Amino acid sequence: MDGQSLRVRAVPGSGARTRRDWPSSAGAGSKAFDTSMASVTGDLWLAALDPSVLGEVTPVLVNPGQTAVIDVTITPAGPAGTVVNGTLYVDSFTSATPPYGQLSGDELAAIPYSYTIGGSHGSGRHHPPR
Repeated sequence: MDGQSLRVRAVPGSGARTRRDWPSSAGAGSKAFDTSMASVTGDLWLAALDPSVLGEVTPVLVNPGQTAVIDVTITPAGPAGTVVNGTLYVDSFTSATPPYGQLSGDELAAIPYSYTIGGSHGSGRHHPPR
């Protein structure tokens, strides 16, 4: 809507006709998917960009009071010595959300991570989150 205006006019019988213009615009942003990360459960939200991944998604059901371990593999790409920082998000997933049966979810946790890409021996150093 960038560069467009919204036109408002009073209806007949409600007083003087008035025209007002308001500039308006809209935008949205999101964080990119980190393709160096992969989990054994897959990434349901990646299906918003690539529906073919739906067959690879295997959510873990964790009931109240229970815990679960989800293995995550990081395959770094870049020159040795590069420090990489990011956030691993743990999300919920709900299907058949009323009233129209759509999918829904929330971010439950955001876990920061940092590591240095290692040399030819593949030994990266883990940095505790700050």
